[in-house]
Amino acid sequence: MYQETVASYNVGNKVTTIVTDNAANIVKAFTLFPVKQLEDDSDDDDDDFTGNLPPDDTANFECLPPNLSPCFAHTLQLVVRDGMEQDSQIKQVFAKVSKLVSFCRKSTVATEVFSNELKLQMATCTRWNSQLMMMRSVLKISPEIWNKLDTPFKLKQYELITIKELCEILEPFEYVTIQIQGQNIVTSSLVVNCVCGLRSASASLGEVYKSKLVSILQASIETRLKKFKSMEEFQLAATLDPRYKLDGCHDNEVQDIRDLLTVK
Repeated sequence: MYQETVASYNVGNKVTTIVTDNAANIVKAFTLFPVKQLEDDSDDDDDDFTGNLPPDDTANFECLPPNLSPCFAHTLQLVVRDGMEQDSQIKQVFAKVSKLVSFCRKSTVATEVFSNELKLQMATCTRWNSQLMMMRSVLKISPEIWNKLDTPFKLKQYELITIKELCEILEPFEYVTIQIQGQNIVTSSLVVNCVCGLRSASASLGEVYKSKLVSILQASIETRLKKFKSMEEFQLAATLDPRYKLDGCHDNEVQDIRDLLTVK
């Protein structure tokens, strides 16, 4: 499919990087080729893959680009997931919120109590920011309305405070997610600045909220996102964007970026 796509647009010699999500099967599909990489993968655990291609087939993969990059938006979702799953208190509160929303959406009494302006939103497993929207929808409901409902998942005051803080902590991550998922604009030039912005925002959040969640998010940013800042493709994209140029570079990085531009 890749070969057919680049051939149909006649861009085989112009593609320098393939971006995929972080799913193991997708990454594997683009690391088996070209042949040079086949030799490195000869010890692979997949019994169905022998590590060799018939000689006649190897030429078909010559136009595969040399670089492979994980999807920044998907990696950002993994950062947030780290925080949500590794902080046990957050995990418990979120599970209770999910049960509460599910209960209310199935309850005829809740349907009568909630007005059209007060609708609870259920989270989906594919988009982490839908979880944030769900928690915000719960916060919009006043205590008086909640008291009209007989539910086994009624939230306590400390849980409501936890939800409110969680929404505030995740706000910078939501902003970056929205910016980076634009379909009709170039987003690669945003990556470097988004990483810098999230590192700065998480540092500021750490001064306000002394919570385990912020610490986990800070660690995950360094583990999962820091690498994007040093990837040549995103450095060049940011530099060539007239909005940013060399703003995201330290003094010792400026000359390296200029050298990259000269070479490219």
